[in-house]
Amino acid sequence: MVMIRPDDIHLIPNKSAEPRIVARQFRGSENLYTVQLPSGQVVHSSESSTSVYHEGTAVELRVSATHTVLFSAEQPPCS
Repeated sequence: MVMIRPDDIHLIPNKSAEPRIVARQFRGSENLYTVQLPSGQVVHSSESSTSVYHEGTAVELRVSATHTVLFSAEQPPCS
């Protein structure tokens, strides 16, 4: 299992993409987006507060995984 930080996942609006923004939380200098993938899995993306995308927007995800953490499949991370 791989953990990727939300600030390493970048959103690019693309009308033909399948992932969709399902929620946005304003957090001062950033927006935290919840994105649902076609598989039903959810990922989070932290974007600058100047990048405002609405719920339902189709997006591509670009990952610049500079802070990855690996977990054993038998021992999922604590929540």
